[in-house]
Order: sequence, then C-alpha cells, then structure tokens
Amino acid sequence: VSKSISSTGPSPYDIYEGAYGSYHRGYVVQLDKLAAKIDVQPWSPLNQIDPDAAGTIPVALLARTGTGPLDSNFDISKVDMASLRFGAGAAPAVVGPLNGVDFDADSRPDVAYAFNTFDAAIACGDTEVTLTGETTDGHAFVASDTIETVECATNTCHP
Repeated sequence: VSKSISSTGPSPYDIYEGAYGSYHRGYVVQLDKLAAKIDVQPWSPLNQIDPDAAGTIPVALLARTGTGPLDSNFDISKVDMASLRFGAGAAPAVVGPLNGVDFDADSRPDVAYAFNTFDAAIACGDTEVTLTGETTDGHAFVASDTIETVECATNTCHP
C-alpha cells in the first residue's frame, strides 16, 4: 500500500534533504508502487554519465529508515534482481547485488547493482533516470535520481 507524496507529484529533496547526507540528490516517486530511493554513481556526488561510454553504471538501492511518511513496506533484501530495469532502455542488472555497503551513512547496509550504459539508453541532456523492479513477494517499486550527461558537446552520443 503506497502513500502519496503530494498533489503536485515528485520533487527533489522532499523529506529527504539531509537525511542521507548533503551529497545525495535523489527523487522519491510513488505511482501506485512502493517508494524506493536510489543513488546513481554512489561513490560520486556528481552522478555524471557519459551515454557513449562502454561499461556499466553503478546504482545503489538505499535501505529505508525511520517511520516517516515516505517509509513503506519496501525491503531491499527482497528485491528480485531479475525484475530490475534501469533507464529509458529498461536495462536489466548485469552485476549485483553488492551487499553490505552503507552508501548513505545511515548505519543501514544498502545494495548496489550495475547496468550496461548502452542498454540504459540515457540520452545527452537527460537530467533524471529511473529504476523499476519488484520484490520477491510481488510488490512493484520505482525510484529516480538526478544525473548529468557529459561528453555530449560533439552530439556523438545517443540522440
């Protein structure tokens, strides 16, 4: 059962500003799905992605804490890795899970996955990317984070 954020839809920093440290700039979104929180490029505060670069994009799925209005029944230990889809291209996870790392310094272990950059189909100029998936008990979830695309000056990356 999900709870709505506001009547105007998702916005950055709702409730979570400072909750995970000043460098996390994620969005929390609920659309009849459980709310989740991600951090793209969790080892970097910049979330920079070169859409034309070979390789993978790491994404941390952050453990939920507290009993605030955005906390839900979402449990990262129940994520079905096969259901994960990242970006406009709905890229499946190719690496993961990496368990036990506390990316947001909240004393709770988070989980990281990696997604093929090309399969994610991130376009130059994109400013947000979404992860969707399901838990092993069948609950759908969604989360987004802000990104900055780089190396796009020559317009040689994805249109």
